[in-house]
Amino acid sequence: MIKLKDCSKKYGEKEVFADLNYTFENEVYWLLGKNGVGKSVFCRCLVGLEKFSTGLISGELGNVLFLPDTSLGEKWLTLNESIDLMLFYYGIHISEDEKQEIKEKLEIGDGNDLVSRVSVGTSMKIGLFLLFVRDFWQTIILDETLSHLDVQMKDKVVSELFQRKEEGAVTLLINHGKILTKEDKFCMKKIYLAEDGIFHEQEKIVTS
Repeated sequence: MIKLKDCSKKYGEKEVFADLNYTFENEVYWLLGKNGVGKSVFCRCLVGLEKFSTGLISGELGNVLFLPDTSLGEKWLTLNESIDLMLFYYGIHISEDEKQEIKEKLEIGDGNDLVSRVSVGTSMKIGLFLLFVRDFWQTIILDETLSHLDVQMKDKVVSELFQRKEEGAVTLLINHGKILTKEDKFCMKKIYLAEDGIFHEQEKIVTS
């Protein structure tokens, strides 16, 4: 559980959002709002990449996975080398069998291609590989990470988000447009960051 009290963010005199009060529980949240309203800024503040200007956060973030809309891979490394680098950075130890299982789920192939020679969608799978690691994450944020994936891969990723939820993770997803190809499969909780800088919550819905 992560609890926000009177959290705000300003850049100079420009106020992005103000007095946010919300409690994030063990759910998959779909964070919505107009472009420029501050969704990405909020997520960066939540995980400590930026600081809220005012307010308090209580609760335990634990192991945090923040995936943006750009690849985590280094262009001069192969996919396998980039994945190994990310696993080392986060201190994750998994077996070769587990690595192979995740690579097959993500359709990475042998992973020997240079990051510079694969599509953007394929290079995004370096970060998404981390999401597929079981029993490690407590807080997960995907900030437009799905935008470069085809609908079938999006469905796999969202399915994995719900696996992490079952393990106890709090998950926030920013994504424009349709997410799933399988109707009536997953329930997400929608929250809107409005232009007045306030969260408006909608009851948990089934995405389609």
